[in-house]
Amino acid sequence: GISDAYLETTGKYRSMFSEQASQFVPLECDWKGNGSAHLLLASRRGQLAAIDLFISNNNYNGYVIAESGSGKSVFLIMMAFLAFTRNDRVFVLDYGGSYQRVCHIVGGQYIEPDRQNPFSLNPFSTILTMEQLKNELDFLATFVYSLGASKNKEQYEKDEKFFKSHILEVIKEGYMDFGTRLEITELKDVLEARGRVNNAQQIIDFCQQLSMFCRGGIYEEFFTGPCEVDFKNQFIVAEVQKIEGEQDLRDAIIMMLTYHQSNAIFKKEGTSSQKSLSIYDEAHKYIGKDARMDDFIEQLYRRGRKEENSTIIATQGFEDIYDSGSGMLSRAGKAIINSSSWKFFLKQSETSINLLLKAGVFSLNPMEEELMRTAKTVLGEYSEIFVITPEEYKYVYRLTLDAYFYYMTSTKKSDKSRFNQKIEEGYSFDEAIKSMIEEDAKR
Repeated sequence: GISDAYLETTGKYRSMFSEQASQFVPLECDWKGNGSAHLLLASRRGQLAAIDLFISNNNYNGYVIAESGSGKSVFLIMMAFLAFTRNDRVFVLDYGGSYQRVCHIVGGQYIEPDRQNPFSLNPFSTILTMEQLKNELDFLATFVYSLGASKNKEQYEKDEKFFKSHILEVIKEGYMDFGTRLEITELKDVLEARGRVNNAQQIIDFCQQLSMFCRGGIYEEFFTGPCEVDFKNQFIVAEVQKIEGEQDLRDAIIMMLTYHQSNAIFKKEGTSSQKSLSIYDEAHKYIGKDARMDDFIEQLYRRGRKEENSTIIATQGFEDIYDSGSGMLSRAGKAIINSSSWKFFLKQSETSINLLLKAGVFSLNPMEEELMRTAKTVLGEYSEIFVITPEEYKYVYRLTLDAYFYYMTSTKKSDKSRFNQKIEEGYSFDEAIKSMIEEDAKR
């Protein structure tokens, strides 16, 4: 771990005091990780660390906080790729197409919802037994409630118990009558009839909002008829950028993609010991901003806790899960913090770091605070990550990439432009990347 600058400064010929000489004695070393290489990093002194997210006495979840341009997506892509190579199932929710290349390379399934080319994600068409309905009833009730509920946090939480009690009843009744043909339309019709009989304007207004997702509504294609997406692939990427501008549709589709993905994982199709990794990149676009999505995140963590599933949520700053005005964590923030054994902090803004320290969620001494503040990214070289393990040990490690993986994951505009030009010239995916590497070597 001794650098050229250190040797140049001290000089081998020079006499030293014992405090200086002791720097050359290997009395300490860096953490070598906890198991197999689910994630492979290196310390600042060059020690390789093989980290396995599934070695934890608590849960296997985690979160990543990193500002834009710090290498967050590349870090998550590496995590997903290594999970795939050891036969874990992988599901990724993304904005921006960062995972498209790696999905192509591993032969994964790329799902991209689009208003121009809709497909059904109707959850009720995949429920085959009453036992299955019973297990998923709470999640489904939360989903239906979120479609018609107020976006206002206080109003959402105030009405939640009242509406969900009705929704739970109508889902059970609806499934008894329609089975796998059940749709949101039937639930809305029964709820609306109850509202009119009881002269409950509150329920009628709720059903009016719900009608957007029913037959005849503007989003009917996504929630009517049998589910049209197969979630059996080992590596699935869902890209939702094309519907980002329509928040009601976007949030509903995120919930349904996750629901079907979770079912595919929890049914344990394939190897009974197969683990799974779920990554939610760019989560700052919806958590902490909408009570409906916060409730969904809470449900997601609760649903995956019983299975060998690791959920990783990534945001751009601690302010995404912490309300600086109230000094409180958001509802989703509480679920993320309380149910995450692993914490990864890449380069962050001072605002994000100060909020994190102010929240008092972690106990960091001055040296550990400094380690967090000094985590940096050197483009094309490495990204540094301040890691907090399930045992509350704290380290700074680096993610380094070989040239091939760099170009496979790079979101830099000039890199993407070079790659696309190669494809237009007739190069295959593999040939395009290798050609770019050869050009770099010649330069």
